[in-house]
Amino acid sequence: MITFDMITSKTELIEENEFYKLYHNHDARFMYDYNFMRLKYQPTLEEFKLIEKILLEFHEDMEMDHVKFYWPEDYGFTELIIDYLSSNGYGIEILELYAIDPKDFTPTKRNPAVTVEFVTEESLKSFKQINRVQDTDISETFADQKQDLYDQDFDDSAIQQVIAYLNGIPVGSVDLLIQENTIEIDNFFVLEEYQRQGVGTEIQRFVMENAGSKTVILVADAEDTPKDMYLKQNYTYLSYQVGALKELSAPK
Repeated sequence: MITFDMITSKTELIEENEFYKLYHNHDARFMYDYNFMRLKYQPTLEEFKLIEKILLEFHEDMEMDHVKFYWPEDYGFTELIIDYLSSNGYGIEILELYAIDPKDFTPTKRNPAVTVEFVTEESLKSFKQINRVQDTDISETFADQKQDLYDQDFDDSAIQQVIAYLNGIPVGSVDLLIQENTIEIDNFFVLEEYQRQGVGTEIQRFVMENAGSKTVILVADAEDTPKDMYLKQNYTYLSYQVGALKELSAPK
């Protein structure tokens, strides 16, 4: 069974008890999606405040500038917790999990001007350059911090980096997170000025052709339009997960 618990390939489970799982990546403490707590039940407001205190203290000790929580799969927030989150500086997200058997992928027509390949030592520089352009949309600091992670991922046998070219120009990429029975599509993008030219479809086609017997999975923002594209391409919706993120004062 495919669940959100499987979407943890770039982080480490460092603590688990009957109430929560705590994930942490010490080398990428600035990455919100690598450092979070996943609740194992629906807490009352008072219980959440206690759990929140635990994560706040841990992240402050680690000199981190955020806390992030995920609720159990297919559980929403209670009204009391929604009120608490909204009045205490939290942003809320809803994520959806999708999966597809590669042979069921139904793309639109091909664009012969697009070529897709696995990243090599020769193309790693181009891969990092276009990712830096994408990362700069968040901030220059974030983009600078993330460059070293791409080198680490290149050396990780459980991650395959893919780059796409349009008429020989690097314009998009994706990370493939390899597990025993699945391949997760992560960090999938096409530079804005090259979108709507079939680049994203060709990247996905490449993934399907190289997936073998593994199921391809991905997580989409419930408020984002690409999820409609995934459904048209024969992905199956599996479940949802709500999250809450709070940015703290920058660590000293």
